Amino acid sequence: MLSMSLHKVVFITTMSMLLFCGCSSLNVRKSNFQVTYIKFKGRLSTEPHFMIKLKGDSVHYNGIANMLVLGERNFTISKAELEKIKEAFEQSDFSDFDKLYQGNIRDLPMTSMTYNNYEVRFQDKQAPEKLKRLEHLLEDLITTHIEE
Repeated sequence: MLSMSLHKVVFITTMSMLLFCGCSSLNVRKSNFQVTYIKFKGRLSTEPHFMIKLKGDSVHYNGIANMLVLGERNFTISKAELEKIKEAFEQSDFSDFDKLYQGNIRDLPMTSMTYNNYEVRFQDKQAPEKLKRLEHLLEDLITTHIEE
């Protein structure tokens, strides 16, 4: 009976910690604006392969292959940069994009972009111009903050 009570205490403590740590009111700086951008090199071994994860003004970058900067980096962007990116995504009607833009050649690099839990995968030649503008906006973060 003692071990059952101990298990209950551990369970309740663990659940309380999870609920407490997950409380969004504790971290006021957090933003619900999130974008994940991944460029896969495909079978062309010379193409860039990297990931950018934007959460509010915090950016996580991981240069995986064929990038000037390899490895992981974290940085923050200015409020003006964040507002520019937010506005671009809002004006793009992101959830109206098709989920896939792919041509007949499957070996070409593929890009994945997720915004508000909606993922779009595309090859550059098949992507609409609005989507390409978002891609360039996110890639500018690398040249501005990583490759300085």
